[in-house]
Amino acid sequence: MSFGAIGGIGDIGGGGGLSQEDADLLYAPIALATTVTNLIATVDARDTKWRRLADETLLTAASSWTGPTGLGSYDEIMVEITGRTTQGSSTGAVNVRFNGDSVSGHYINSSGGSSTWLVLGAIAGSLTNTDRWGHLVGIVQNRDTTLHTVQAQYALTESNGSPPNSQHIVQAVGHFNQTGPITSLTIHPNSSTDFVAGTRFQVFGRI
Repeated sequence: MSFGAIGGIGDIGGGGGLSQEDADLLYAPIALATTVTNLIATVDARDTKWRRLADETLLTAASSWTGPTGLGSYDEIMVEITGRTTQGSSTGAVNVRFNGDSVSGHYINSSGGSSTWLVLGAIAGSLTNTDRWGHLVGIVQNRDTTLHTVQAQYALTESNGSPPNSQHIVQAVGHFNQTGPITSLTIHPNSSTDFVAGTRFQVFGRI
């Protein structure tokens, strides 16, 4: 598309106008596609607020899963787990430890009780549950010099023999009472059980 040459103010005295070539250059459409594409490519997860830091699916059963390091630069951390444990019941507990800390009393649940980890919630266990998964999302507040509040929500179907016998539970999980930043985390099932192969772990950070 070509634009007409632009003359000077009122074309008084002639000269001072833009040539046809300059006018075309001045009004040419600005190509933004490359810049926009690059911006979108940096957004890995859900929306512009969260960045995916880890995404791993177990190839074999595991008694724990360790997430990424360098979490201290994020004000909030989100953990998402989809899978099942080998716990011999309809549900399998999911627990979390921060910074490798297993000190009893550093983790306080919503009832005020202390433990060596926080119970985030549950996914499916393996008692009659080998045909389904559970899903759990936990949010960890991670501002420096403050207590780290943790909350979670999970959903699972306990049995396909009597649908819709399922749970959709929001938990006030508790807090990690150390005030330094959380830089790493590890996810555990209950003692003497494993996460089964195919269980997926994702970690997201928000600044």
